[in-house]
Amino acid sequence: MYRKRNEDAIFLEETDLTDSQIEETRVTYERNADKYVLNYERRPGALEEARLFTLDPFLRAMEKLSLKGKILFTGCGSGRDMEEAIRQGFNCVGIDTSLHMLNIGKIMGITSPMMEMDMEKMDFPNNSFEGIFCETAIAHVKKKTYTPLFQSFKKVLVSGGILLVTFRKGDGRVYITEDKVGGKRYYVTLTRKRAEKYLTELGFEIIGKSSHKVGNRPPYYNLLAINKK
Repeated sequence: MYRKRNEDAIFLEETDLTDSQIEETRVTYERNADKYVLNYERRPGALEEARLFTLDPFLRAMEKLSLKGKILFTGCGSGRDMEEAIRQGFNCVGIDTSLHMLNIGKIMGITSPMMEMDMEKMDFPNNSFEGIFCETAIAHVKKKTYTPLFQSFKKVLVSGGILLVTFRKGDGRVYITEDKVGGKRYYVTLTRKRAEKYLTELGFEIIGKSSHKVGNRPPYYNLLAINKK
């Protein structure tokens, strides 16, 4: 079962997540939300990293294209990135499967809508958003569901809307983390070529690419794309 281990991750032979792995990951976030927020989401320097590699490039692209409507933050957690976007004057909505995580954000003072919702089962009308910010959450769903997931993103995005999606870059295998959060979190990885193909096959136009690494885990691969309907 186990194939390779480094300081922060255990790599498996599997190339896609199982239902039990997805459920265990969700339970880990829900039960250990306080630890996750403290040690990762809102640790010193975390917001600055997010702004540099994903959030600010996304927001500047919104401004460049004169997109001033709502932004959907999927897997928003306690709302760190959403909170910064609001501070910069954007209208935001957040969804996450962890009610505990959402409540932390509300306790911290976020008043914009934050809803318990699975991004694979979104309940929004078509063309509801001018931007979707999906950082890392994509790594916790099955790769075989990526195409219908991105199709649903297209439906709720306006034509010309912006999508930011962050994958975990790798050779396609699943890996586990057992860390300061407690419990286990499972991730899927993708090659650059495969990650880009998911978007371009559905008509997204990729306008920005970057990658960055935090610690010894697989690096992030960030894609910025325009919805071409």
